[in-house]
Amino acid sequence: MSLHDEGEDCNPATMPAENTLTRREREVLEKIGEGKTSRQIAETLNLSVYTVNNHRKHICKKMGLHSTAQLVAFAVTHSQPHVVPA
Repeated sequence: MSLHDEGEDCNPATMPAENTLTRREREVLEKIGEGKTSRQIAETLNLSVYTVNNHRKHICKKMGLHSTAQLVAFAVTHSQPHVVPA
C-alpha cells in the first residue's frame, strides 16, 4: 500500500522543506528568506553564484515552485533561521 492509497498528501510543495531538501539547500533557502540575493548568499556560504543558482533551481523543482516570487514566499514561510542564544 502506497502513501497515496492511505490518503497522505504526496505533493512536495506541502511537505516540510527539511524532509526533502539537502542541508545546503536549506541553508540557501534560509538566506533567501532573509532577503539575500544570490551574490550575497554566495559570499556568505563561500560558494559561486552559479552554485547558489543551481541550489535555487533544485529547491524550486523539489518544492514544485515555478517563479522567483513563489520561491521567496516559500522561503519566508518555511525557512527556519538559526537562533543564537543571547
